[in-house]
Amino acid sequence: MSSKKIVAIAGSVIAAGCYFIVLFLIGGLTGASLISSVFTLAALGLCIGGAYVYLEEPVVEQYFYIFPGAYIGMLYLAVQMVVSLVIAGLHPAIVAQLIVEFVILGIFGSLQCYALYAGLRARDLKRRQQEKVSSMRALSAKATAICKNTSDYKWKKQVQKVADAIRYADPVSRGDTRQAEQQIDEALEQIRIAVRTENQKEFDEAAEQIHRSLEARG
Repeated sequence: MSSKKIVAIAGSVIAAGCYFIVLFLIGGLTGASLISSVFTLAALGLCIGGAYVYLEEPVVEQYFYIFPGAYIGMLYLAVQMVVSLVIAGLHPAIVAQLIVEFVILGIFGSLQCYALYAGLRARDLKRRQQEKVSSMRALSAKATAICKNTSDYKWKKQVQKVADAIRYADPVSRGDTRQAEQQIDEALEQIRIAVRTENQKEFDEAAEQIHRSLEARG
């Protein structure tokens, strides 16, 4: 378990301990206080669960996909604590208290579950999309690197044309494009060698292979 998770859980437990002390000082060991304690523990569980999922994600994905769900858990815990302290002071009927507690739990619990589900699903969709375009991005970066490392203007201009063709090709890979992308990668290696040895014939053959492979995958 990471140090962030340990700190988050320890902080939540300490806050909950202080809260329960205040709760029992206000309401005593009455039925209302005990019921409030159960629902507060449920809120604490949702809060820790949301924080645990939040801390599992990389920093960027934390904010965009997981934070809404984690925030709802924290908000529910804060609302539940306030409601519990009010109930402990008022001593309402058990039925009325249960209705209020279950309504609050239902609202925040369903909102948090939906927010976490939607966030994780959006994250997974983005990751799958990134995986689909990662191959062509790598090929484009490779072609660009060859161009940058070419000092001779004549060769640089030719390499740039190849790099542009790869850059503006359809970036989404599929199962039937892997062979073409492998051929492009091999042809780029040939271009790197051809530029270094100033072999125009080898360069033209490799460039033609890249154009054929791009047409095949498109």
